[in-house]
Amino acid sequence: PAGPDQRRQEGAVIGAAVRAGTGPRVVKIGAMGLDDPTAGRIAVQHAQIRDDLAASGLPWTVLAMSQLMDNLFLYTQPVTTMGILPVPAGDARISWVDPDDVAAVAVATLTTPGHAGRTYDVTGPEALHHTEVAARLSAAFGRQVSYVDVAPEDAIAGMVAAGVPEWVAAGVTETNAWYAAGGAAEPTDVVTTVG
Repeated sequence: PAGPDQRRQEGAVIGAAVRAGTGPRVVKIGAMGLDDPTAGRIAVQHAQIRDDLAASGLPWTVLAMSQLMDNLFLYTQPVTTMGILPVPAGDARISWVDPDDVAAVAVATLTTPGHAGRTYDVTGPEALHHTEVAARLSAAFGRQVSYVDVAPEDAIAGMVAAGVPEWVAAGVTETNAWYAAGGAAEPTDVVTTVG
């Protein structure tokens, strides 16, 4: 999981694969923004792990995802009890992606040639503002849901109070700031061309 030990943990898996000597293909799930230092600590760590994979000699592919649709489940309580979608994302437009689409791309990169050494930005087909996401949740629930742009410091405090480690809470807020700056606004065709 995302956290300050992720590079060490994934490095242990990379090391075990190298020692096994079987030449396995490795598909690493990561976050978009790997080569953008403004994308925040989570993306930076995924970039370091990608570089570790490249140095390992293993055939590798990185799937750098935009925001997963399933992450909306994190907001179930405020959506269902207060009718709000509280996210520190400003006016971000995000090309949300379904985990099933990410899985299809992973299968394709593992079972077909031509993907070694590549990083794919995996997104959904359209970029949505959180107000549009809230409108779709409203239609699904049959009741009004409104997007509330939460101040980053309030978002971090709320996540920490809910049990999220501070490093992760800060990283999520940094990622959302990157989204607000347009980081995941452009859909890619990876799901349809690779998956």
